[in-house]
Amino acid sequence: MLRELDAAVLVCDNEGRILLYNPAAQRILAGHEALGLGRSLYDICARAPVEHTLELLQLRRDTDDGKAGSAEFVCATTGHGPLLHCRLSLLPAEDGGFVLGFENAGARIERLVRRDSALRHAVENLRSPLTNLRAAAETLSAGHAMDPVTQDTFLTMLERESQALSERFEGLVKVSQERLSSRWTMADIRSRDLIDSVLRHGLEQLPQLEQTGRPLWLHAESLSLGFLLGHLLQQLKSYGIPYVNVEALLGNRWVYLDIVWEGKPIPADTLSNWLSKPLAYGEGLTGNEVLERHDSEAWSQEHGREGYALLRLPLPASQRQWEHAGPDRLPPRPEFYDFSLSEQRAPLADLASTRLDDLHYVVFDTETTGLRPSEGDRIISLAAIRVVNGRILYNEAFERIVNPERKIPAASTRFHGITDADVNDAPTIGTVLPAFRNFVGDAVLVAHNAAFDMKFLQLQEANTGVRFDNPVLDTLLLSFYLHDHTPEHTLEAIAKRLGVKVEGRHTAAGDATTTAEIFVRLLELLRAHGIETLGQALGAAEEIVDVRRMQSRF
Repeated sequence: MLRELDAAVLVCDNEGRILLYNPAAQRILAGHEALGLGRSLYDICARAPVEHTLELLQLRRDTDDGKAGSAEFVCATTGHGPLLHCRLSLLPAEDGGFVLGFENAGARIERLVRRDSALRHAVENLRSPLTNLRAAAETLSAGHAMDPVTQDTFLTMLERESQALSERFEGLVKVSQERLSSRWTMADIRSRDLIDSVLRHGLEQLPQLEQTGRPLWLHAESLSLGFLLGHLLQQLKSYGIPYVNVEALLGNRWVYLDIVWEGKPIPADTLSNWLSKPLAYGEGLTGNEVLERHDSEAWSQEHGREGYALLRLPLPASQRQWEHAGPDRLPPRPEFYDFSLSEQRAPLADLASTRLDDLHYVVFDTETTGLRPSEGDRIISLAAIRVVNGRILYNEAFERIVNPERKIPAASTRFHGITDADVNDAPTIGTVLPAFRNFVGDAVLVAHNAAFDMKFLQLQEANTGVRFDNPVLDTLLLSFYLHDHTPEHTLEAIAKRLGVKVEGRHTAAGDATTTAEIFVRLLELLRAHGIETLGQALGAAEEIVDVRRMQSRF
């Protein structure tokens, strides 16, 4: 069903690790190296809006008899990826995790820009005729010679048209102001959930707070609005106000969020100064900018109760305020999830004792200009494929041609088939290696004769700033350990011994895939030999290194 959906869907565990994704998610996030099973969602998109929304839904679940519903938000992706318009829902509490649906917001932004441009154009086109009408009316009113009847008729007509045009102009201005705001980035949120979220992040820095009245539904950008509320509460405490009461009042299309305290109103210039300051967690966003997003403003005034004052924020009301569930509405059909992957990831410090079956792997291979990395040979092709749960994820692959910025010797071209013309327009290693590092994440690296490939990567650390400190397993050493009775440990020999079909030999992608298929079979053999953890596998490989080191002395 998920394969057929046009909507992009990710399923994640409580820590944001990806348990499942559909083809639509791949299309929208095409080329994003961090998309993969077991990878962190926060390597793909910004952490703050996701965690903020999760917190709001959890608060809602805790206070509404386990009913959390869903929430919308807009989220930026890392790198140069698209802006996403997301809807997030929690999975059942007993399972944990959440479902994130999203779409590329770029097309919607383009439509908004085109619409807003047309609206501005229409508004501006009214200025000239309006000015002319008013000028003519002023001229006639100045008393120039004219037949009295004609003058009266003309004046009446001009006044009528001017008034109609003025009203039309003001209506367009109002529509323009309403439509130009980014309302599509907003979502429904209860006032109590919003305040609870603010309190959870700054109890020591905020005045003692009590909420009264029933919660009301807002239609707001909850993340930035939460930043603003926290900022204003901090300023109130710094101003000497130790205790406040917050109440949401319903007005015409607005919810008035009132912060009430005993004392005098905040002076206008002081409040203006607070709103002009960048918010502590808003990436440079000011309070005034948050209010502009909501077509709102803030002011302080006397409260109806003598000796009290308030700070009022008018915020857009949600239509949900007036919606009620019908008596014939059926409960949602129950859904069942069984994602063992969410339990398979161990902390980095415990990797040595982690079972091999519980780890994620990236199997990779390189093609190079030659065999002497310390003498200037460079990578010209880099490919990798992911292994999770003992399965090769063929759709989670990485493959790049690399410009080595030097000539490729003819002898090397005869070996792998890559020519200077193939790499002329390719990115350099400075571009490719960070992308590969992002694809790898904190997976265990696997390669055949890994020391060779790792040397090429390590020699680029100083130039690229990219460091690979992941554990590394070598299929060559593991084969030596498991099959010490044979001297044949080339990639072809191991593949033949294990029944693996070799395709695309001497291409990075082909050799990486072959190595992955070999590695999956080696994992089964390691278990049969009592090698069950990463530490044991690394120890077995080290034994072979020691043996080879001893043999080299004779």
